[in-house]
Amino acid sequence: MERKIGIAKVLGGILLIVGISIGAGMLALPAATAQGGFIASAVYLLGVWIFMTLGAFFLLEANLRVPSGSNLVSMAEVTLGQWGKIVTWVVYLGLLYCLLAAYIAGGGDVVRGWWAAIGINMPIHWDIIMFVLILGGIVSLGVAAVDKVNRVIMAVKMISLFAVIMGAIFLIEPNHLGGLELEPLLGKLSLFITSFGYAIIIPSLRVYFNDDIKKLRLTILIGSLIPLVIYLIWVAIVFGVLSHAQVMYIAKSDEPITSLVAALASSSHQEWLTAAVTVFTSVCVLTAFLGVSLSLTDFLSDGLRLKRTGRSAVVLSIATFGPPLVCVWFAPSLFILGLSYAGIFCILLLTLLPALMVLFGRKDSVVAKNSIYQVWGGKFLPVTTIIASMLAIVASIYNHLV
Repeated sequence: MERKIGIAKVLGGILLIVGISIGAGMLALPAATAQGGFIASAVYLLGVWIFMTLGAFFLLEANLRVPSGSNLVSMAEVTLGQWGKIVTWVVYLGLLYCLLAAYIAGGGDVVRGWWAAIGINMPIHWDIIMFVLILGGIVSLGVAAVDKVNRVIMAVKMISLFAVIMGAIFLIEPNHLGGLELEPLLGKLSLFITSFGYAIIIPSLRVYFNDDIKKLRLTILIGSLIPLVIYLIWVAIVFGVLSHAQVMYIAKSDEPITSLVAALASSSHQEWLTAAVTVFTSVCVLTAFLGVSLSLTDFLSDGLRLKRTGRSAVVLSIATFGPPLVCVWFAPSLFILGLSYAGIFCILLLTLLPALMVLFGRKDSVVAKNSIYQVWGGKFLPVTTIIASMLAIVASIYNHLV
C-alpha cells in the first residue's frame, strides 16, 4: 500500500511541474527561435534545461536547510541575511508582474482570435479588459474556485496538446529541420529560461513529499524532462510544418499567437487540427494566467497583510492586476517582451540566488547542521552557476538595450 501511495505522489509531483512548465511560454518559443533554426533551438533548449535543473537542485538543497514550509523569501533570509530577503522579495514580485503582463497581452490576443472566428472586430483594449475581468473574477473567488476551473482547463490542455502532436507530426518536412545559427538566439536566452521556471514550486513539493529526498530528486528530474521533450517536438512541428518565411512572420508579428494559429491552419488544411491548435494555445494562456494571478494575490496578501474579503479584496485585486494592466494598455504587444523580462527575473530567482544560498549556507555552521542533502560537485558547481547566471543576465539585458 505504501509503495502505491509513493508512486501516486511522485506522479502528482511530476504533473505539477509539467503543468507549471507547459504554459504560455511554450507559445513564444517558435517566435524566439525563428532566426536560429531547429537544430540551434534544440541545442539551446537542452542547455537551458541542464542550467535550470541544476538551479532546481540547488534550490532543493537550500530549502532542506530551513524548516519545512519555508518559502523563497525565508530561505534567502536564513542563508543570505536581510539583504537576501529584500532582493528575493523584489525579484519575486518583478517576476510575477512581468509574467502577468505577458499573459494579459497574450490573453488579449487569444480573445481577439475568438472574436475574429465569428466575424467580430473588437477594439484591442476591450479584448484585454474582457480577459482580465473574466479570469480575474475567478481568481478573486479564491483558490478553491481556481482549482476547479484549472482542473478542467488542464484536462483540455493535455488532450488538445496530444491531438496537435499526433496530427501535425506527420506533416513535418524533414528538410525544414535545419539551421544552426546559435548567435541570433543568444539574445532570446531569457525567454528559453522562462519556459523552465518550475522550480518555484519546490518548497511546496518538499512539504508534499515529507522530506523524502529520493522521491523529490526523481520528481524534479522526470518532471523537467517531460517539458523538454514536448518543447523539442513542438518546435520541430512549427519548423517542420511551416516555411521559414512563415516562421519569421510570426516572430515579427504583434499578435504571435493569432499568427501562429493562422499559419498552422493554412499549412495543414485540416479543420480539426486547426481547432486543436486554437484550443491548445488558448488554454495555455488561461492556465498560466490563473496560476500566476493566484500566486501574486497570495504573495501580496501576505506581504501587505490584506485579507481577501471586503474592501481589502478590492485593494488586493487592484494591486494584483492594476500595474500589469496599465503596462499592456499602453503596449498591447507585450507578450514576448514580457516573457523575456520574466526570464531575467527567473535567472535571478531560480539559479543565481539558489546557488548563492547554497554557497553561503554551506559556510554557515548553524545552517550547515540542518543539511540533509547536498548537490554533488562541491564549490565548483555553485560558483560556475553563479558566473553563468550573471553572464546570462548581462546578455539578456544587452539584447534589450541594443
